[in-house]
Amino acid sequence: MIFAYNTYGKDNALISASAPKRKLISPSTLLNTGRTTNFIYEVKGISQTVAQEFNEFLSFQEKFDFLKDRFRLQFVDMENAVFKNNLILIDSDLPVILAQALLLYYGGEISRVADAVDCLTKLNPLGYDMAYHQPFYLCKMKKFLTDCALGLLPAKIWDGQEDANGGYIIVREDGEVLCFHLFNRNEFQNYLLSCTRFEIASTKRNDFGSIYLKNGKHYLKLNLQIRFTK
Repeated sequence: MIFAYNTYGKDNALISASAPKRKLISPSTLLNTGRTTNFIYEVKGISQTVAQEFNEFLSFQEKFDFLKDRFRLQFVDMENAVFKNNLILIDSDLPVILAQALLLYYGGEISRVADAVDCLTKLNPLGYDMAYHQPFYLCKMKKFLTDCALGLLPAKIWDGQEDANGGYIIVREDGEVLCFHLFNRNEFQNYLLSCTRFEIASTKRNDFGSIYLKNGKHYLKLNLQIRFTK
């Protein structure tokens, strides 16, 4: 559970604390899921018969094993324009970065957000100039996680204004309380990166996970949900 608090004065005294962003469950979510967090991919080279066969598999591991080395998934758009614009406001490349991270996750290659960053850095799907070893994917992902913790909601227009100017209090599942002051922003971001993972939400409720035909092309939606590991 994350609390954002505001401070004032020379002694930085606490004057207010926002309501918790997430309920204290085991473990809590950082980014709640919904149809708003669906990413849309075109499935290249698949037939309707094969698409129906794909849809009969129950697990995503089976589905992606079936697709592997046979068909290519190309990210084309996000289902919700508000969430897409929220991501672009943070960084114009974030929709593509998260789309690529989801392919790694649903393909069974990673589960932790930190591992996704490592894989993306090695693969470099956006073709950044890595000659100087700058952490492009790391910095962009940290900024995304931080904004999720401090006010960004997928279905609500995000103006970049955070919920706190003082710091952040995290109450963990085991009752341990972690406090990050605004001046320790790097420490807070490192915590978010190291303690979050991707998760598969309800496919039926969020309408994703099956290949469908539209205007003569086949598409597949994958859903983004991020949960704390502890």
